[in-house]
Amino acid sequence: MSCQLVRVQTGCKSHMIAYNPAMPRLIDTLREKSDRLRAEIRALVMAYRDPRTPWYARVCTALVLAYALSPIDLIPDFIPVLGYLDDLVLIPLGITLTLRLMPPQVMQDAREKSYRRLDAPN
Repeated sequence: MSCQLVRVQTGCKSHMIAYNPAMPRLIDTLREKSDRLRAEIRALVMAYRDPRTPWYARVCTALVLAYALSPIDLIPDFIPVLGYLDDLVLIPLGITLTLRLMPPQVMQDAREKSYRRLDAPN
């Protein structure tokens, strides 16, 4: 990855910064992934609220969200590696389980509504 030094003027001062030409593409890619993640989370919430969703899928969704947002972890974060590893493993597993418990038609309808909302002009 090659970087270039670029002079940037801020007010009356000028600074030299390293500029990577690939950075705008990376930012666009991250923005797209962020939008998709937001749409998927919104779809999961819509599916949770749908009356066709069974009670056990709702309970699983609530538990996963509670664990993700809770300050209490099974393994405290200050323990090196293991502290963050439980978050990186348990939360995606919980989301996967929740998505498998949701009826496919409910998830499909929720995703369509969510992506329609994402594509709508602000």
